[in-house]
Amino acid sequence: MNDRESARRYTIAISKGSALIDEMKRLLRAWEPGEPVGEFCDRVISEDILGKSSARRSQDIARRVFANRFLLPTDAPARRLRLLLEADLSPHAVADLCMLYSARNDLLLRDAVTKVYWPGLNEGRLSLTVDDFVRFIRQADAEGLIPVPWSDEVAKKIARALVKSLVEYGLLREAAKGRRETVPYRAAPEALVYLAYDLRSSGLSDQAILDHRDWMLYGFDRSRLVTELASSDYGQWWLLQIAGSVARFSWKQESVDEVVDVLAE
Repeated sequence: MNDRESARRYTIAISKGSALIDEMKRLLRAWEPGEPVGEFCDRVISEDILGKSSARRSQDIARRVFANRFLLPTDAPARRLRLLLEADLSPHAVADLCMLYSARNDLLLRDAVTKVYWPGLNEGRLSLTVDDFVRFIRQADAEGLIPVPWSDEVAKKIARALVKSLVEYGLLREAAKGRRETVPYRAAPEALVYLAYDLRSSGLSDQAILDHRDWMLYGFDRSRLVTELASSDYGQWWLLQIAGSVARFSWKQESVDEVVDVLAE
């Protein structure tokens, strides 16, 4: 299996920790820029940073969840989010950015948001259940996205973790037993600004930025995205001009790091 094929496969990573937003915040505040992953994970245990009942659970969260989301392949996400946390960025925006990095690290979570939650919300569904996500997993199995088919028990465990994640990220809310109500979610403007500049800093063209799949996490197709980003609400950050099918940004900051500095002021 080549790297591209591997990237298109689902894993059970979500079972190691759902959104864990509070834990991610605690670890972001405790981590020191430039600190090696292994040393940090050891310190999480030795200093009981997470206050967990077992060293093994702390190790799992630090290495398999936090490090994979924010420290690898580079620690740029951790550095940026740490600054934003210190500046008291809104909890909504922090959750949005945590979801972004979680979805970049886990195709299963990304697809659960873009292929189950958003279609359900757009169809007017008032709730989603664990069974909805089990059916999604079974369809993924049929499409070859799961290397070794999961048992019913594992599929339900993963489905529950997905539901819990979407509740923690604010896309669903607790309702009756076994049911979660859909929330008319809207991403924080700060998260959209961050994402736009993050994509720009990665070297993408203006057209490629608008076509990037990350926007789908926040419920945008290209048409809705252009309408959103062309509004005056983002005048501090860019001017987006539209001519037919061509869109062009006039950027007012040079990089995502500059944006983080402005947001952190």
